[in-house]
Amino acid sequence: MMGLTIKLGLFLAMCAAVYTQDVSNYTPKLSSETPYNVTYSTFVLEQPSCLFTEYSTTNVWLVVAKNDAFSQINDAQLSTPVAYTSFINNGLNYYHTLPMPAGAYPCSNSSINVLLIGSQINCSGDAFCNGPLKNDTYRVKFVLLSSTGISNETLWSQKIVVPKQKAFQENVEPRGRSGGMIALTSILSVLLAILVISLIAALAVGSRDICWKQTLNYNTGAYGNLDNLTRGTYKTHYENFTSSSFRGRKPLSEDM
Repeated sequence: MMGLTIKLGLFLAMCAAVYTQDVSNYTPKLSSETPYNVTYSTFVLEQPSCLFTEYSTTNVWLVVAKNDAFSQINDAQLSTPVAYTSFINNGLNYYHTLPMPAGAYPCSNSSINVLLIGSQINCSGDAFCNGPLKNDTYRVKFVLLSSTGISNETLWSQKIVVPKQKAFQENVEPRGRSGGMIALTSILSVLLAILVISLIAALAVGSRDICWKQTLNYNTGAYGNLDNLTRGTYKTHYENFTSSSFRGRKPLSEDM
């Protein structure tokens, strides 16, 4: 019986050591269960599972730090939670958020186990808000805090880049144009130019024909038909004299 108790105690000690080692060797990482794990103000972490079961009376915090400053943050600083508002307004390089009891991270078989960082838009009255992030590069880690300080902590994550939000006109425009699209655009531009030139030429020719017809009609109305001018009847002076002066008179022989 004594030997069984000793073995059981050794087993429990080994389990506690394993859990402790798992925490200190755990590296937070982006979730692979969501299609978009990084946006312009948020990112999605994989939720730790079966990691903090030995720390049921301890609060677990997530520390979000800027990539260019995380290596200078020590345990003494991490032992005192820093508000999100100090990070945003006072220029600090890190903050604490998502305070939860260790028991809130159970061993779960849920299909999706994720933590959305930066999802809380309204942070009024919440010092440790899970507020939106700005364009920058971050690293995160979990720390377990008790009344005496840090009980344990994970490793820092790899770099997480929150991209800069693009302007509206850049979001709606296509990212690139293929060679075929450029060639098609050039051909359509040339065809359009040819069509415009042809239309202008047609209008010019039509206007010239209209002007010519108007001029011809004007000349014809003023002088009459040219054929009448060339082929008109011409009476000699004798015919005029005979027909007008002596019309109705008798010949001289008859008078005499």
